[in-house]
Amino acid sequence: MDLRAAAEAAELLVSRREEDGLLRLLESDPGPFPHQVKLWESTKSEAWLFGANRSGKTEGLMARRAARLRFGDPDPRASYCGPGLVVTDRAIKSWVISLKHDMNRDNVQPKLFNNGAGVESRRPFIPKSEIADWNITNQTLRLKNGSLCVFKSCDSGPRAFQGADIDDADFDEVPNEEV
Repeated sequence: MDLRAAAEAAELLVSRREEDGLLRLLESDPGPFPHQVKLWESTKSEAWLFGANRSGKTEGLMARRAARLRFGDPDPRASYCGPGLVVTDRAIKSWVISLKHDMNRDNVQPKLFNNGAGVESRRPFIPKSEIADWNITNQTLRLKNGSLCVFKSCDSGPRAFQGADIDDADFDEVPNEEV
């Protein structure tokens, strides 16, 4: 590789690290909250995170979702830390579910990616360079690695959740029993 190509690659790496909100969360001081880390460490088929308003529940959940969509591992720290780094190259299909469409648009999506509607102080957890397509009509986000995230809302009713072939789902709030 010639010197110019190496310099361009180094410059690209720096700019991608700067736009990666997930990496920024993990490297920030003081870093993620302990309750967010406990959520990420859960190996159970169902994990719950309860807390007060503005305690980082949605942020922790979306960091977990971003890691799963991007790297195949629900613990964001596994993608960046430690000598046993394992990145699973496996595209997934998932749902992110909020109580109302507006909650997805205004609260959840801006943490995950730049949907054009949110005003976030932190960079989104999925960098623009990894997004293949955002279909606002169908509320689907496709990553370049093939992962697909469908945003749903409970106000669509229980029929909207039938017959799905998905790998996993995240509920930002506790839904009605029918959903």
